Amino acid sequence: MNMNNNMKLLITGGAVVIAVFVGGWYLGTHSTDQVVTVEQENSIATDSEPTEDSVPVPSEEIASEEVRDAALSEDTATTPAKTAPTTPAPVTKTITYTPPVTTTTPKPKLALVTYDGRGFSPKKLTILKGDTVRFLNISSDGMWVVTNIHPTHKSYPVKTTKSCSGTIFDMCKEVQNGQYWDFTFDREGTFGYHNEIKPVMDGSIEVNLVGEKPATGGDY
Repeated sequence: MNMNNNMKLLITGGAVVIAVFVGGWYLGTHSTDQVVTVEQENSIATDSEPTEDSVPVPSEEIASEEVRDAALSEDTATTPAKTAPTTPAPVTKTITYTPPVTTTTPKPKLALVTYDGRGFSPKKLTILKGDTVRFLNISSDGMWVVTNIHPTHKSYPVKTTKSCSGTIFDMCKEVQNGQYWDFTFDREGTFGYHNEIKPVMDGSIEVNLVGEKPATGGDY
């Protein structure tokens, strides 16, 4: 029994010695490598950490710095003096006033011709186209006004279906004292007329265009 215990102790002691020896050998051979590795890692870590000099500056910050530098250089530069703009002399315009030309069309008028048994008055009358002549009988005889020439009555060459002779310038009947007949002249020219009851009693009407010689005589 004692022998077996001693053998176990020897074996255990030998194992311990061997383990110590092997551990010491291992530590001796690998301690230097471990230190170097740690230093290398520190060096790598130091090299990989960004510094103020090694940190890349964004392009926007670079552009901002360039703009700032340019602004600073402009501020420090000498600014040329601004000259006041020259005000041109006012242009004087000559305005010529031309009054508008107004044309007025005379209103149609009513002219009066009387018949007193001895003739018509006025015997010659001048009017404008569109005017009306009133033939008034102030005699004790009958009056029938009609255009010349007796008996064809064609001096005023306008005829309608209601005309009783060769023209509309025809009373178509006889009127007595105090009665009258109105006729509007719608064409220019000189037109003779007479009393159909007494053809020797005659007169004439001159009709002008508007703007020509105005009506004269026989105003009513």
